[in-house]
Amino acid sequence: MNDRELQSKMWFLVKQKYPDYTQELSLSGTPYGEQITQEVQAYTAELQAIPPEELSNRYEKAKEETEAARKELSKREALHREKQYFFNHPNAHADLDHWSKAAYWTVDEANALALGRDPEIVTSEVMERHKNSSILGIHYHKLRILLQREYPSRYNISPAEFLEWVKRNEIDIPVELEESVVKRTEAKKDWKKEYEALKESMEKGAAMQAEASYVSPYMKLMQQAITANSITPTSQGKKDSLTQWFKDQGTSELPVSDKKADMMATLIRSPESGTGGNKKAS
Repeated sequence: MNDRELQSKMWFLVKQKYPDYTQELSLSGTPYGEQITQEVQAYTAELQAIPPEELSNRYEKAKEETEAARKELSKREALHREKQYFFNHPNAHADLDHWSKAAYWTVDEANALALGRDPEIVTSEVMERHKNSSILGIHYHKLRILLQREYPSRYNISPAEFLEWVKRNEIDIPVELEESVVKRTEAKKDWKKEYEALKESMEKGAAMQAEASYVSPYMKLMQQAITANSITPTSQGKKDSLTQWFKDQGTSELPVSDKKADMMATLIRSPESGTGGNKKAS
């Protein structure tokens, strides 16, 4: 390391420790000028006395500290500027619970809501002007590119679908928005489950009722016989006539043998009617 490099590094260390020191100040003759000049001379002598390697180590560490301080200052200044943009004012923040109730969002609305902003204030046209000058503008622009490529031919997207998409792509969104969408989605699922359960119950009930009300063709024929022959508790009709009636009703689809006709003629009459005759009221 040559003398020029050593002098440059020592001067850097001096300026880091005494940023107010200048040659003009040392020649000013003021008490402060004299004091700081003495301190600088003492510190310079200290630096000249240490090995070049240790001086270089101090210099590198001082450079890192200076760069970190510069970045921190730059960051604070950027954050201060960011706060001044209208879209970072409180009135530009979205009512996320309200928007979670919507059946669908446009892609631009989803873009703004993902950043916690009111879609009616933070629009793609507005944010286009800030895509390189604002922290929020940069985030909005990057997210917009992803959304446009995910949904190139669509204009609307459901909140639940959007939530699935951001989770799948590990994109952070406001916790309140996620919780509100989940709450609405679960409520819809519960309603659907209740509907499906009610529908299934009604279908089962209808099936059971249909089974319970089933009447065989021969039972229907016997009911017809009661009506056609005016069978009542006091007028039972003659069994032979009833047997013949049943035989006459037989078809190829509903055959009525002599035995069946005789059995049905017996069954439609009261047990007290016996094997024949017409029961009369006393």
